[in-house]
Amino acid sequence: MQRRLWALLAMLSVLCFAGVGRTGKTVSGKVQLMDYVQQTGLVLGYPDGQPPLGWYHRTSHTKYAPGPPAFYYPPSPCRGLARAWNVLVRFQPRRGSVEILRQHALQRILTQMTRHECNASIDRFANGTPADIVKISPMP
Repeated sequence: MQRRLWALLAMLSVLCFAGVGRTGKTVSGKVQLMDYVQQTGLVLGYPDGQPPLGWYHRTSHTKYAPGPPAFYYPPSPCRGLARAWNVLVRFQPRRGSVEILRQHALQRILTQMTRHECNASIDRFANGTPADIVKISPMP
C-alpha cells in the first residue's frame, strides 16, 4: 500500500511539473499584441483591444494553430504575417532539426506581429500571471 502511495505521488508531481496535470478554466479571446520577449516566451498585449495590458506565457506545450485566410485581413503587414504563419503551421516536418527551425520561424513571425500590433486569438489558462498560452493563432 505504501509503495502505491509513493508511486502515485511521484506520478502526480511529474504531471504537475510537466504542465500536463494543470487544471483550471481556459479563456479564449482576441489579444492585440504589443511585445514579445523571445528569450522568456512572454507576450504582452491588450485583451479584446482594451486596457489593462495582459501577460501571456508561451510554453513548450503551446499549440500553434492556423488563422483565417489572408483575404480576411485588411491590407497591412499583418496580412502577410498571417499568410506566412499559416504556411508554417500547416507544414509538418518529419525530422527534429526541421521542427526546431519551424519553431524559430514562428517566433520570428510572432515578434513581427507584435511590432505591427497585429491581433491574435489566444487560448490561455485563466489562473496565474502570466497566463500560460494553450493555443495561439493570428486573427484579423
